[in-house]
Amino acid sequence: MPQLIGLAVGVVPADRAGMASGLSSTFFPLGSSTGVAVYGAIMAAIVGARIHNPDAARSIVAGRIDQLDAGTSTATAELAAEAGEAFTAGLSTILLVAGILAFASAVAALLLIRTKDVLAATSRD
Repeated sequence: MPQLIGLAVGVVPADRAGMASGLSSTFFPLGSSTGVAVYGAIMAAIVGARIHNPDAARSIVAGRIDQLDAGTSTATAELAAEAGEAFTAGLSTILLVAGILAFASAVAALLLIRTKDVLAATSRD
């Protein structure tokens, strides 16, 4: 977090440092909570498509496969295997989406950061 605020403050004029710091402090948790919500929705959709028991799907999305109880040991073992596959598929999809977004963000940063901002930030250090 200190590096993020330092970067935000370092590329604006000194009279706008407070605004830059405030915006950075506001949008960091906003982006984090939005990301958690979106990734959670992706996980719930993938698990819900693979597991048709809503109670079991909720337990799987929460990562509580140990709470599954289908009545018989054979059914429980089968459901646990399906749950593991559904959870793994959801997690794989989330990591793929996150990787694509990280790559797109890196490309955007390379294209959108102006040379004068980089030079101004390095001359202040």
